Amino acid sequence: MCEPRNINNNFFNQQILSKFKINNFKIVNDNYIFQIPTGYPVLNFIENFPLFKNISFTKSSTKRYINKKYVVKCNTAYKYSNWLRKNSVLCSTNRLDDEYQLTNWGIEKLKYNKIKKKKDIKVYSWKIRCSGNNLCQRECGEIGKCSEKCNFSNKDYVKQHYKEFQKHKCNEVISFDVYLSNIDITEISFSVNFHKPIEYSIKDLK
Repeated sequence: MCEPRNINNNFFNQQILSKFKINNFKIVNDNYIFQIPTGYPVLNFIENFPLFKNISFTKSSTKRYINKKYVVKCNTAYKYSNWLRKNSVLCSTNRLDDEYQLTNWGIEKLKYNKIKKKKDIKVYSWKIRCSGNNLCQRECGEIGKCSEKCNFSNKDYVKQHYKEFQKHKCNEVISFDVYLSNIDITEISFSVNFHKPIEYSIKDLK
């Protein structure tokens, strides 16, 4: 949980939404869901959207998922790089501005789903989380640091439970999902209470 902050009303006006190429948004189960073009616009949204100013993010412990049967990653990311493992398997960096293209299986599956009106398939998902800073309230109740009674005030305990410590510092998570029906659009979701914007809400635009 993060400390309540005053949020400028201009954060969620139509001009800002257009600037960040937010094609559509909705609220489901108290989560904002934005639809943004896959690739650089996703990276730009995380790095420059006003709500995320002065917030640093880290990878979630949840492993990045790509359905390689239906999509493959393009080599278009700004800082893309790859390397060959000892077992001759080619690996590459995972970037927020990655783009994807359908495999032959993906093309056929998409056609089949449209004809049979089948449920859409998630082909990519990833999560990042707020790394926790001086404004974030930790699960033990303290702001920006752990209480003396908290187990995580012990450095050795932190080393042994590092993944849990990341969640303990701040539980704010941003999710990224891409679906087979339109791999050119990424759905970005996070809580309507993300860092608790108390002055203004996207709900006011509905």
